[in-house]
Amino acid sequence: MLASKAKLTLTFDNGPDAVATPQVLDILKERGLAAIFFPVGERLEAPENLALMHRAANEGHRIGNHTYSHPRPFGALSTEQAIWEIDRTDALLGDLCEPDRMFRPSAGGGVQQPGVLNPGIVDHLCKTKHTLVMWNSVCEDWKRGDGSWVDIALEDISRRESSLLVLHDIASGAMKHLPRFLDRVMATGIETTTKLPSDEVPIKNGAMIGSVEHLI
Repeated sequence: MLASKAKLTLTFDNGPDAVATPQVLDILKERGLAAIFFPVGERLEAPENLALMHRAANEGHRIGNHTYSHPRPFGALSTEQAIWEIDRTDALLGDLCEPDRMFRPSAGGGVQQPGVLNPGIVDHLCKTKHTLVMWNSVCEDWKRGDGSWVDIALEDISRRESSLLVLHDIASGAMKHLPRFLDRVMATGIETTTKLPSDEVPIKNGAMIGSVEHLI
């Protein structure tokens, strides 16, 4: 059973998607919950997709940057290419970047390992006062459209007091099971928040507050 004092930060990567993202927004709105969306920049080139992120912001959600083309791992790019990916997506997001300028790198399978970043990327994030947002809970929802990710996620977040969960607002079918997951979380009294666990934010507004050595 989930600990009643636990906190859960919901994040959604790789969208926006014309079907999944409105579905997720509707589900969250019905329950009065807020989340953080990390869209992929190239998807924001379509006006209708950018409009979905504006809707998200207007409904109280936070928006971050999840690279432009989602290369995996992100640190395998040259520093010049990586900087372009970050800056181009920031430009598309505009005011949606919010003061914290949140950035999440693409890793591949949700594994935090060497190669997710490189020294040039870290330097750029610090110089441009970005906040690096990692994660501590991955349930492989992107390949579990049957909903089996729900029990995996619930079991995982039961192990810690503060979880930063990665879900995906993409057309995999997984988000059809989001209501069941959220209702079970809410039934425990667990707090769903958009605050970031400090352990998963090694760079905060350009300042190094944790280690990134395991990612380089």
